[in-house]
Amino acid sequence: MSSDRKREVSAGSRNRRPRAGSADDAAPAEASEPGDDAETDTAATEASGTSGTPADDGDTTAHDTTNTANEADAADAGDPPAITEVRDALRDLLGRLDRETDRAAHRESVIDRLHEENQRLRRGELESMLEPVRAALYKVHDALRQAAASPPEPEQAAKLLGECADEVADALARTGSVRFAVKPGQPYDASRHRPVERVEVDDPDRDGTVVAALTDGFEKGDRVVRKAEVRVGKSVKSDARRRTERDDGHRRPAR
Repeated sequence: MSSDRKREVSAGSRNRRPRAGSADDAAPAEASEPGDDAETDTAATEASGTSGTPADDGDTTAHDTTNTANEADAADAGDPPAITEVRDALRDLLGRLDRETDRAAHRESVIDRLHEENQRLRRGELESMLEPVRAALYKVHDALRQAAASPPEPEQAAKLLGECADEVADALARTGSVRFAVKPGQPYDASRHRPVERVEVDDPDRDGTVVAALTDGFEKGDRVVRKAEVRVGKSVKSDARRRTERDDGHRRPAR
């Protein structure tokens, strides 16, 4: 650029520079309205609240709870001693009631469990008692089926039936019921014998004795669980003598 051109540019710049202290320099570039200042302050306040520490709902809830507890404590502290004692006693009573309820529920669960275990044990004992009976019945069933398939001779049939009866008696003995046999000539015992028939006998010594045993009896320990069915003798001569004495008494003259 030439020297003349530089001088023209510098002169033009000096001519466009504002003069110091002029009225145009003192006036603001743009006049602000009063409403704009209020809006600016409001926006600044909101921005300050937003950019500041936000309110925490959890802290507010905790603060409210703490205040409530403090108020309750303050109310308790301000109550008379009698009311405080009653309140403490009620709290202790409620606590003991809750503990007793828990203990009762625990006891009920223990009782139910023991009942179930007892039922299982009883079922197991019953199964154990029935097992020998089943085994004996299996044998009797097989023997009778074989006898039905090929009928034995009368002598063999009597033997077979006797063996079946002995097998059943052995099974009952395993359950505690022991067989006892009654022989003819034994005195009649009402605690062990069940008379099904009275038979007249000529021998007076056989009066009141067992003439024949129809079934065996069974006893469990000292207790008779089934009496033996028997026929009991009845002396004819004894009855005739008693009838004669009775008739003589009626014919005897009165004094």
